Amino acid sequence: TEDVELDPNRKYTHSVDSVKYHGRWITLSQLVPLNIYNQTAYSLVAETNFFNEFNFYTEKIVKPMLGKRLFIVISGQHYLRNLRAMGFKTFDGIIDETYDTMKDNDLRTEAVIKQLAWYCKLSPNEKNNVMRTLEPIVLHNFNHFYGEFRHIITQELITNTKTLFRDIGYDDNHINYD
Repeated sequence: TEDVELDPNRKYTHSVDSVKYHGRWITLSQLVPLNIYNQTAYSLVAETNFFNEFNFYTEKIVKPMLGKRLFIVISGQHYLRNLRAMGFKTFDGIIDETYDTMKDNDLRTEAVIKQLAWYCKLSPNEKNNVMRTLEPIVLHNFNHFYGEFRHIITQELITNTKTLFRDIGYDDNHINYD
């Protein structure tokens, strides 16, 4: 975006490369492309792990939440279900999210593509109606990310750390987890 300061003598090849954005150094993966978001209606999130063994949540899903956007996700089975379990809302009822339940990767991808095609075929008036319907969901996700989710994820990190220490026999009595 035009708010990013790039060094013309540098080759940017990785999402961890740093750029200056509004006077602050951040990595490319932290950049939320608001100018692009303002010109488009939804985000297709292609998560890092597409297979069903586990769900892995990255900046790719956080960005549309912070941008208050509709997102459709290509990822492993139950990605959306598990996202909802963390207190976020998704768009079932507005779009058909049954793709999230499909075990077969190819069928799941085809179902995602059908949802993208469905949205693209809507009239401008129908798209505006969809956007109005989304508003409470995207606001919830934005507020949840900066609110309760922070506490949920912190507690999960503490619980996992305690479990790890117990499993490896490390005495963590000197650590104040509060």
